[in-house]
Amino acid sequence: IERMVTEAADEATQKGFCDTELAKARSSRDTEHTKVNKISASVEKSEATRDLLADEIASLAKELAELNTSLTTTTELRASEKEENMDTLTKAQEGLDAVTEAIGILKDFYKGAAKGAVALVQVSPVDEAAGSQGTADGAYQGNQAATGGIMGMMQVIVSDFERTIKTTKDQEYEAARSFAEFDTATKSSISSKEASKGLKEADHSNTEASITQGMADLKEHMTLLDDSMKQLEELNPQCIDTGMSFADRVAKREEEIEARSEERRVG
Repeated sequence: IERMVTEAADEATQKGFCDTELAKARSSRDTEHTKVNKISASVEKSEATRDLLADEIASLAKELAELNTSLTTTTELRASEKEENMDTLTKAQEGLDAVTEAIGILKDFYKGAAKGAVALVQVSPVDEAAGSQGTADGAYQGNQAATGGIMGMMQVIVSDFERTIKTTKDQEYEAARSFAEFDTATKSSISSKEASKGLKEADHSNTEASITQGMADLKEHMTLLDDSMKQLEELNPQCIDTGMSFADRVAKREEEIEARSEERRVG
């Protein structure tokens, strides 16, 4: 009976040990399992965010390259267009000035000739061919009848030059205005996309760091989870798979003690 009482005490102590250690191991297992799942989900989310940021950064880089190429090309074309317009304006203005000056000279000539104020020495072509020095004196009045046609033609030329100048100036103004709008909008878009790209690159870097830290944490808690599972396996033979439950062993032992006690009373 004393042996069985001692065994009961030892078994109670063992049960207390098992209950305590099993509870600790199971609590650690459950806690680490929860942490592993939570960290895994966080890492997966960060990896998805990282991949999305990488795609967005690549897209922004492509858009920036296209915008910068477009700006450079358009700026060069605009410079060439302006140079061509300026050359056209210079030549048209020079032509206009020359024709205007010629009109003034012709007007003065025909006005003076009509009044007989222009005296020219006239030599007969026949006498000139024969070497004659004969001359014909008198005032040259020009072809007054053709004055209107000549002046009209000159005025048409003036109108053409003026129209060219006006058209070119209008085109240059519109081209300059359109380019200014394009330049402002494009540079604004470039600035905005560069800022967005910079922010996303910073987020990408931070996300990469978060993933690295998450993987380290995951490794740590996986080790702790494995340790708790190993501890449960080690406790299993002495605390769980003993062939009989603690309650059954207690009941059986009490029956045996009762039987021994009864034998002693009978004896």
